[in-house]
Amino acid sequence: MTDRLTNSLTAIADDLRRESEACDKAERAAIGHAMTAGRMLCEAKEECEHGQWLPFLKRAGMSERKAQRWMKLHRGRLNPDTVSLLGGVTPALSFLASRDRAMGYLDLAEAAAIRSDAGGEVTKEELLQPLELAIATMMAMGLDLEQAEHDRKDSQSKTVGAVHFAAEETAR
Repeated sequence: MTDRLTNSLTAIADDLRRESEACDKAERAAIGHAMTAGRMLCEAKEECEHGQWLPFLKRAGMSERKAQRWMKLHRGRLNPDTVSLLGGVTPALSFLASRDRAMGYLDLAEAAAIRSDAGGEVTKEELLQPLELAIATMMAMGLDLEQAEHDRKDSQSKTVGAVHFAAEETAR
């Protein structure tokens, strides 16, 4: 088996590299547009008077559901690289929902602790259960992030390897 690529394979590798780069660039642009649209929607919703929101969305050619999703993405305060690392807008929205759920559990635990500090009756379960749920939710989120990071690095290393291999073959 030879490490030398045919001219055809070298050309395909070069084209593949360009397509991969274009795809990455388009993904970053799409995420940026979704986040900007989310910001604009939040601003517009604040400005809308009662009964103006749905006509505004209709004028903008946007469904209410899409508007809600993009507004949630904006309010989530994730940076575009994080959204990309998570796999795009839809997985980022799932991540935000999990993050919100974990924060809700922590709020419940904090409320129980405050009641206890104030001399209120609080069971051990009322204190521990929300903490356990928060920890489980955060651990699941961490595993998703680790898998996304692994997938991203694996994809990048394969692309870089193909590019280096094609460059070496071109230099020979």
